[in-house]
Amino acid sequence: MRKSIRLTTIFSCVVAFFASLILSISFSIMPAKAETSPVFQMESGASIKLSGNGLRFKAKMSQDYYDMLVTNDSGDDVLLYGYIAPIEIIDGMTEYSVFIGGGKRVGGELDQDKIYQGEDGYYYANIVMTNLDTHGYQDDSFSAIIFIEDNSGSSPIYIYPELALDEDKHINIEAQNRTQYDIVNAAFLDGEESYESKLIETYGSWYGTEDYPIFINTQAEYDAFVSKLEDTDFKAEIENNKHVFVKEGLGDIESVVSVTKTSGHTVRFWDGNKLLDTCYVEDGALVASPDA
Repeated sequence: MRKSIRLTTIFSCVVAFFASLILSISFSIMPAKAETSPVFQMESGASIKLSGNGLRFKAKMSQDYYDMLVTNDSGDDVLLYGYIAPIEIIDGMTEYSVFIGGGKRVGGELDQDKIYQGEDGYYYANIVMTNLDTHGYQDDSFSAIIFIEDNSGSSPIYIYPELALDEDKHINIEAQNRTQYDIVNAAFLDGEESYESKLIETYGSWYGTEDYPIFINTQAEYDAFVSKLEDTDFKAEIENNKHVFVKEGLGDIESVVSVTKTSGHTVRFWDGNKLLDTCYVEDGALVASPDA
């Protein structure tokens, strides 16, 4: 089995919309659990890094695929590749192996030694893109693909994972791609977990600003935010320092904490699965739709 080093790529201005890339597959020691159905699929959505900032996409595989890559691959014939690209690039593709030769994507061969086993008995491989905020890509939509290349025969055979598709066989926009802003905001307003202080530390230079306000869109998010304000240290971090958008009718946030209440929202213009433009619109204002 071939071993590859952690790959860090700093992109030049030739690929204008890409950020720095760190490809990694996290270590984890978890108890194994037997499963029988063959599985190789991209997990829906993405997660964020709590340190170093970035988007993390993940593929899930069953024991037989893990054995193909690791246990039984004494000749280093079976490789694992991972790539991240804007959603409009990756959507509609059928032969992801073209990414190996180049194109508007970031990625490469992944280190198979860092595939880890989850508590559910399945194995996972991660690919991470970092430093999006440095390049102003917090609001760009990205997706990812992780696939297998089997070179044990006379010519390569590519094994692609199952993807979350919509009824038209396109990548499901809600399930398979994410922006960094969307994920940071969702994690910040999580009612079950307390990530907020770490998120402020990591993403606070832009998250909670007028352009990227704390965006409260549901009653559950509003209640979670108010509950978090019971922590006096957290409240001090927010007070007079952050912009907050609260959907009308959810509650009077200014009676709870002194913040700049933002009356507006981010608007994204799509042509099918192609993102044309993103802008923040004040309530009551008009904005022209960009040309497709």
